[in-house]
Amino acid sequence: MAYQTINPATGKLIKTYANISDPDLETAVARLCPLQPLSCARKVTSTATT
Repeated sequence: MAYQTINPATGKLIKTYANISDPDLETAVARLCPLQPLSCARKVTSTATT
């Protein structure tokens, strides 16, 4: 399933992103953490479900 961003105020789809492998996602998050330290301060321990 592709990732999507939804406008919470309108419920409208903003953008759909292609699927990404777990290793690629972990790499992207690791690159983000130095730029957003507060977002990475806590380790995520649960997974999202649909």
